[in-house]
Amino acid sequence: MPLSDEQLVSFWRAWPWIVSDRVAEFDDVLHRPISATSAVQARTRDLIGKWETIEPDEPVDIVLGYFREMLSSLHDEGEDIGKIYDWARSLSQFLQELNARRAMQIWRETFERFARGKRDPAKHLDEDVLESLSESFLRDAYKPWLDLSMHVRTSEQKWLLGRGRRTEFDELLWDNFFAERDVDPGNIASLGYGQVRVREWWRVVRTSLNEEQIGQLRREQIENTKAFAQSRTPSWKIDDSIDETMVCSGFPVFDTLRT
Repeated sequence: MPLSDEQLVSFWRAWPWIVSDRVAEFDDVLHRPISATSAVQARTRDLIGKWETIEPDEPVDIVLGYFREMLSSLHDEGEDIGKIYDWARSLSQFLQELNARRAMQIWRETFERFARGKRDPAKHLDEDVLESLSESFLRDAYKPWLDLSMHVRTSEQKWLLGRGRRTEFDELLWDNFFAERDVDPGNIASLGYGQVRVREWWRVVRTSLNEEQIGQLRREQIENTKAFAQSRTPSWKIDDSIDETMVCSGFPVFDTLRT
């Protein structure tokens, strides 16, 4: 899969959490599409060694050149780089356009309020339809994300606390990428999984709604955001249509990306 320079930069920045042993702990849910973990880690070690020889004032093209070479080698060894990229892009906000992820967040927050009952009775959409959407969102989107989030959270402090609590490979990643920001890569993946579940939920329920109901849902969303959102929401966010926001057609079905 050919990547643009912009995509390559984003992929390079995401690579440490993608390949971490910490994220692999949650493969029963995340299904990271890496075929040979040991080979990927070995290539990543070599890449870090090369990066350490680069002077701070050297152009970023040198860094990206080494990264592109590594991806090419992994492809030759049987890794599906396109699938790994699509998997990471599905999970990572930072591999998506800024306006798209902002709009997605505002819709996600709306559905979470609906699911928690933080809404007035439906005024535009049939109440039974809105209640059914709220229940299915809670079951198929919110709860799966919450389960993973709690799983990550129960071990996050242990992972962050110090040496001996991370694998040897994750120590290398910690020293080079995560220590300065005190970041758990499992938390990065967990946050992204929330938007995955919303997108996959919408992919299914969208087929049960006609265009009139989509318009009615949008009016419910606008009024709910104005009435119940904790922060003031810019109008451009609530004016984005849900189909444009969810952009399901721009992402493969997540379960098809597993190894």
